[in-house]
Amino acid sequence: MKYPTSVDESGRGLLFLKTFFAFIALFLYFMLNDAVHRLKQWKIPKTLIMLGLLLMVMQFVMGNVLEPQVMGRNLNLSPIIILLSLIFWGWLWGVVGMFLAVPITSALKIIFENIPTLKPLAAAMSGE
Repeated sequence: MKYPTSVDESGRGLLFLKTFFAFIALFLYFMLNDAVHRLKQWKIPKTLIMLGLLLMVMQFVMGNVLEPQVMGRNLNLSPIIILLSLIFWGWLWGVVGMFLAVPITSALKIIFENIPTLKPLAAAMSGE
């Protein structure tokens, strides 16, 4: 496919870029954290320490509150199901499992929707 044919395909590319740049931001955060720790030895102003704390809080809120809600809304999955799937697949397969957690859970929900006896489970996964 030469060009994306729908907004959905473009959105997937943008979602990948957002996730990729989040890893770069996390690396920069750790570098900044190390710099703050080293500068703390020289009794630097508290503004740099507050900046590090602000970055930590922002990363926590984005990763644990906002992203599961946005993913849950777009994928029609409950944010709690997304977090539980991240925990389970991360425990089972490590980092690879965490990357595959949401696609696997979405695929399971689609399968459950098409099996009549498992439709209540699919409804529970969607949070409706």
